[in-house]
Amino acid sequence: MEIPLVLRIQVIGDFFNFEFKKVENHTSKKHSIFSNKDSKYYKNLNKIKKVNSFHNYSILDIDDNFIVSAKSNDNEIEAIEHKKLKIFGQMWHTE
Repeated sequence: MEIPLVLRIQVIGDFFNFEFKKVENHTSKKHSIFSNKDSKYYKNLNKIKKVNSFHNYSILDIDDNFIVSAKSNDNEIEAIEHKKLKIFGQMWHTE
């Protein structure tokens, strides 16, 4: 599998004109994520159980060109991927 272009969801969302919403309890926290079995990156995403979160906004919804790759335990979108293009976005910090 070729490696996708990995970006912060905010960059992808801004480019594709997604709406954002304010969220609570995602700043300076570690929280669980749950991977979507339909994600082409499920095998790798499923290995990640907790993420380092530093954001106050989340994507409200995505369009039909994307799927949600992972969500948080409070059902916020944490990762998305484009269905055809090699674009993947995540909300968590890798450090």
